[in-house]
Amino acid sequence: MDSKKLKILYKSKECGIKERLNTFKALSEVEQQKEFVFCLLTPQSKAQKCWEAVEQIFKSKQYRGKNLREILKSKTRFHNNKARYVSEGMKTWNKVKQNLENPNTKELRNWLADNIKGYGLKEASHFLRNIGKSNNEIAILDRHIIKNMNLARKIDEIKIKGKKDYLEKEQKYIKFANQLGIQPDELDLLLWSKENGEIFKSKADSQGLNKIFISFKHGKEGDGDKPRRLAYCSRKSRLQILKKLSSYFEKTIQ
Repeated sequence: MDSKKLKILYKSKECGIKERLNTFKALSEVEQQKEFVFCLLTPQSKAQKCWEAVEQIFKSKQYRGKNLREILKSKTRFHNNKARYVSEGMKTWNKVKQNLENPNTKELRNWLADNIKGYGLKEASHFLRNIGKSNNEIAILDRHIIKNMNLARKIDEIKIKGKKDYLEKEQKYIKFANQLGIQPDELDLLLWSKENGEIFKSKADSQGLNKIFISFKHGKEGDGDKPRRLAYCSRKSRLQILKKLSSYFEKTIQ
């Protein structure tokens, strides 16, 4: 997808993307903890399944032991290692919380990557973005980012070879976002939705058609086709229509 088509796609999803980023900035402490655990689980695993695991963990308050491993077993890869990361991570939460006061985004990201077992630069960046503290200064160099940067000929090599290479590709990504006129945090969600068909955990994906009305006949026989009143689509109908519109739009601009 070239830059022009990417900008068109952004315009179609801009409201949902901004809505999602705004919710990140207003999370409670428990919600921040959920994002902290979520980012421990996501490497090489499906985001939706990982979030299901997070909800189950916090509902049952199983932060360690066999029960935690059982929850993760069917939801994420490397469940034994990740169970250990979650258990150790939750023990360090108070220290994490203190460090979240650091206004220097890159210093904070590096501290997380160096001190939280299970976090590298990517996972630490993911966590900070998900709690509204990435400030468009860092990047989550996941597959959807790397793939699209390669397609746009911004990078040649799709593998990330260590910290130095990560930081170099991160700067190229931020430059790419600025060239598009899209903030780096917003471009991340845009490329995610391009690859996965949704803005993950965004209310806008299920409620984006709230203002689309349907007209229908409501009167006696002989009234003709003139609508008597308007009604909102049901939630189920909105989702069905949204999927069809998204599918059509994606095919149109590809």
